[in-house]
Amino acid sequence: MEAAFDSLFTRTDSLFAQIARLQTAEPQAEPWACGDLLSYQNHTYATVAVGEQCWFAENLRSASYTNGDPILGNLDATTWSEADYGAQAIYNLDSISNFASSGRLYNWYAVADARGLCPSGWHVPSETEWQTLELHLGMDAGEVATVGLRGTNQGAQMKSSAGWNGLNSSGFNALPVGRRAVAGGFTALGSGTGFWSTTTAGFYVNNRMLSTESDQVIKGQWNKLNGLSVRCILANEDPL
Repeated sequence: MEAAFDSLFTRTDSLFAQIARLQTAEPQAEPWACGDLLSYQNHTYATVAVGEQCWFAENLRSASYTNGDPILGNLDATTWSEADYGAQAIYNLDSISNFASSGRLYNWYAVADARGLCPSGWHVPSETEWQTLELHLGMDAGEVATVGLRGTNQGAQMKSSAGWNGLNSSGFNALPVGRRAVAGGFTALGSGTGFWSTTTAGFYVNNRMLSTESDQVIKGQWNKLNGLSVRCILANEDPL
């Protein structure tokens, strides 16, 4: 009989111990979902769902490739204009005034580098992915593949409502951060912004430009030595 009582007390103590562990256990983190913040290389980014796509709602700020290798920066105008390798810059080389909200400007060689720019599971968008975004925002299918000014107010839907004449109804939150020109000078701060795609057109590369002068979206085909902003898009998998 004593052995039976001892066994019962042992099982009861074990049950109470399990309950205590459950009560003190850390709650399980919710799985990441588009719209949550995402940390990457010591920077935190807002994300936004636009239709079936998930985009960064901020410009990339990384000074390193995905594997941690540095991307060359702080290049003077002459060196920038001759760089046939990955390079990045901050507008006017001013890390205090033009970094936190504006991000970095990258030449296309950095975009095309096999080491990657975006977090694992993310990538720089292709021409097709830009078109998917534009179609979701209401651009006519007959215009989406054309070069130049296209659509109606899709640019306004993508532009931030702060800092310039945008609606930001898409949540894309594009800011007028300017660009770095082929010759190495900086231009268009406060009046325009541009984003790379991964899709080439001969020596040139398809991009997207937004301007204070239009509510439309400009599709350009620009020299690879330009310095433009980068947005990352999720590749339909868990980014973490």
